[in-house]
Amino acid sequence: MPQPQDISKLLQRASEAIDKGNYDYSFELLNDVLKAAPDDVKARMTLRNAQKAKFEKKPHTALGAVGTVITCLPNLMAAWLARAFRKYGAAIDQYEKCLARAPLFASFLWGQSMAFQKAGKEDLALVTLEFLRQNKAGHVASLRELAHIYERRNDIQRAMQRYRLILQLRPHDIEAGKQLHNLAATESIQENWDRGESFQEKVRDKEKSVRLEQSQKTVRTAGEAADAISRLKSDIEENPEKPILWAELGDLERRRDDIPGAIDAYKKALELDPLNQLYLQKLMDAQLAQHDARIAEARAAAGQSQGDKALQDELAALESRRRDFWLAELKRRVDERPPETALRFGLGQLYFELDRTNEAIAEFQRVVRDLKFRVQATAMLGKCFARKGLDELAVGQFEKALQEANIMEEVGRDIAYNLGLLYEKVGNYAAAEETYKKIFELDINYRDIAEKMETVYKKRREKNTNL
Repeated sequence: MPQPQDISKLLQRASEAIDKGNYDYSFELLNDVLKAAPDDVKARMTLRNAQKAKFEKKPHTALGAVGTVITCLPNLMAAWLARAFRKYGAAIDQYEKCLARAPLFASFLWGQSMAFQKAGKEDLALVTLEFLRQNKAGHVASLRELAHIYERRNDIQRAMQRYRLILQLRPHDIEAGKQLHNLAATESIQENWDRGESFQEKVRDKEKSVRLEQSQKTVRTAGEAADAISRLKSDIEENPEKPILWAELGDLERRRDDIPGAIDAYKKALELDPLNQLYLQKLMDAQLAQHDARIAEARAAAGQSQGDKALQDELAALESRRRDFWLAELKRRVDERPPETALRFGLGQLYFELDRTNEAIAEFQRVVRDLKFRVQATAMLGKCFARKGLDELAVGQFEKALQEANIMEEVGRDIAYNLGLLYEKVGNYAAAEETYKKIFELDINYRDIAEKMETVYKKRREKNTNL
């Protein structure tokens, strides 16, 4: 069984196996991860998406679906009995065996999500229900349960989105209509939300993963990329309406750093398959790289002519456009994949950088429930509260973060340093000295820690003398 420190390596190897279309090997790796960390949301959903990719590669018939259900009957019975005796972990495992055969079967997904709920694993229930929603748009029970979860998490807008989807399917649904009305009364809908919702409602995850058809050839050099592009363009001439070929062309153009060429290719892929979220993300990533390249050029020019105000203004304008672009894209990704805490943490950091502190706090408060981000999110909450002048709240957050942080790492030292600043600010010089000392004893050259130690030491002595 893998140790916790090995899990990230196994996930990386699994992702590489999926990229190469080696699904069975990826399943082995991901199942090993889940044996060691059954609550790992990323591993669970990576497994589900890999199973889906393999499943969609094969032709399916109604007769085959019936056969799958019959084959799974012993597991379903075992799952039912496990739930009846409150053995929810066993029920989850039985449903997992069924999903290995039919990862898109609504009854299997629904049963496992309910087992997750009963076991107190709401994050896993949430991502399972969202996976069900994306693949079975008409499954009203999953939409209703999602709405309830988002209500409990005070995520009003997404709860409203799910109720609206129910009303599209069932215009006279009394509960959905009543709840939507109540939620609308407690929080106003965000500007332009209707337009964003319209897009979300149309998305049904129709994409077939690019990984299924990508070439097995590894492109290592610019020359190999050029040869691969030449071959691919010949394929495109024969099949110009096949979006996956255009997407693969975009990937190859990116490998040889032809960002404009990649953008054009991804746009063509999206033109042919406009609801494909994978192609959209690739396009956005390429456009972000284009922003970064332009900023790098402008920064180099401004550095060579530091007195040129026009160049400095141009650099500032490019950086502003880049922030606006990435903010809009991060918000879109979070809305599309709400359970992904890495996206939420990134959005919170960007809000913090833009001095949109309340919005940053809202994101970090959601992220802090994830063990993988708890220390960092708690520290960021401390910085947010400190910025708002809520020193006691900030101290509490930094103290909590420091208890779990490793002072040997940069994150831990940053937390200790900021906590020391707050102690110093409120006049608790003894606590400031003790906190700074944790860093001072490890690295005397860390920032201005030597000066800080001398300052609080003197202030503590002066304070004690005056008592």
